[in-house]
Amino acid sequence: MPPTLLHTWFELLSPEQIVMAYGMTENLGLTALRGDEWLTHQGSVGRGFRDTEIRILDADQQPLGPGEQGEVYLRAPMSAGYRYLGGAPPLPSTEDGFRSAGDIGHLDEDGYLYITDRRADMIITGGANVFPAEVESALAGHPDIADVVVIGISDPHWGRRVHAVVQAAAPLTEEQVIDYAKNRLAPTRCPRRWNSSIGFPARRLPRSIARP
Repeated sequence: MPPTLLHTWFELLSPEQIVMAYGMTENLGLTALRGDEWLTHQGSVGRGFRDTEIRILDADQQPLGPGEQGEVYLRAPMSAGYRYLGGAPPLPSTEDGFRSAGDIGHLDEDGYLYITDRRADMIITGGANVFPAEVESALAGHPDIADVVVIGISDPHWGRRVHAVVQAAAPLTEEQVIDYAKNRLAPTRCPRRWNSSIGFPARRLPRSIARP
């Protein structure tokens, strides 16, 4: 949930009455935190809830330390009884029962989880990993951008290139959008091209929700 919207809820109710949760559709793990916790760990989706354990693992399923980005794995008491019957590939898992949530993130020193983006949405451009949510967050700060979606497009030189689809609140030029991004992002994360749109028929849905 955008921080500005969270603060609006905090003003309407109180931070203590807002509870945020993050988890998997299969109910194989859940994190939660109250609004007052979020204020001291801004951007977090909480810590393990109802005996949920969290691990951040690298591509070889080796544990990563606090602050290190990796794939989010969860283990909950009911995970052992999970049987996948769908047509899509099953979730990656470890021998001791942790299953991937399909997200990239990190833990802090206090065990709070932070989600960077969906693993499937990551753009590999010129060998660098770019998370669309990070680029979208940077561009969303532009006063003339009403909404933005970042995607990866095939490129013969880079493999994939970062491309922004912008819904403008006022007339914008490509130079304005690119320059704004360059002042806020590393060169590898900046969109190389952009185009405008009158709206977005569908958006990626986050796994975290907030309820009063």
